[in-house]
Amino acid sequence: TWRSLIRDLHIVRAAPVGMPRTRVTLEDKVLFSWTGKCVVSATGHCLLDGRQSPADNRDGNFEKLITSSAPLPEGRRIVQMKLSLEGMDQGWGNTGHAGVHVRAASARSQAGWPVMELGGIVYDRRVQRSTNHVYERQFFGEDIPEVGSLLQLWLRCPPWGGWSASCTAARLSVRFEKEELLHELASPSKEAEKTIGAIEGASEKATDPAAVSFELMWRRLGEDCRLALDLSHLSLSGLRRQGIWADPKRSTDNEPLPPPAVPRIEALLRRLDGPKRSSGS
Repeated sequence: TWRSLIRDLHIVRAAPVGMPRTRVTLEDKVLFSWTGKCVVSATGHCLLDGRQSPADNRDGNFEKLITSSAPLPEGRRIVQMKLSLEGMDQGWGNTGHAGVHVRAASARSQAGWPVMELGGIVYDRRVQRSTNHVYERQFFGEDIPEVGSLLQLWLRCPPWGGWSASCTAARLSVRFEKEELLHELASPSKEAEKTIGAIEGASEKATDPAAVSFELMWRRLGEDCRLALDLSHLSLSGLRRQGIWADPKRSTDNEPLPPPAVPRIEALLRRLDGPKRSSGS
């Protein structure tokens, strides 16, 4: 049997994959807009909208949950967040430890999964003497909160004598990115639909154009009607066609041709033999 090398095969006709095209759109939405009054002291006492309640002790600081958003919708991902609020600390110290922070808590967070802290505002009169603060952030890669997460607003105060933190208004707006399927531009070919059905078990790959294209290419390598074999390297005439070597008689260069090799080899052999010695010498 004769086995062909993959390097000698190439696809002579590639059928279009025809994956559906998508369009990315941006959507701005306010997740929560809260007004009231929340104060946390260095002793852990908290006053939220006129009601006394204890604050949580987190990593040596006292914190209080002010408000929370609805679960993040499916089919969208956060690309930007903007937090604006009114609040300040006790008015002295200027260490930037008191402030407001935004966290993403999912259903897995309740089962011991760590809560993702997205960012926030610290009160530091050396940076901002006004009670109005603004914080903006963009999200990339693994920093994006997962679908279904709740964005929570927490007020933080360190346990240092005389310290306090307050917040009277907060607004969190986000920018979502959404992919819309454009059915009118393209639709999968029958061959692509068959391939998609074959890899339907991996849902994240069934709609990935790269994965479908690779699967189609792999399937086409097994179809003889789509392949052609290059046999030129299997003979001397094929090597000549590929330019591996050229006949010196047909050389078009201006350089002189090298002398014949046979006389040079004969002269070399004579020198190696040396002069003949007579007997008895």
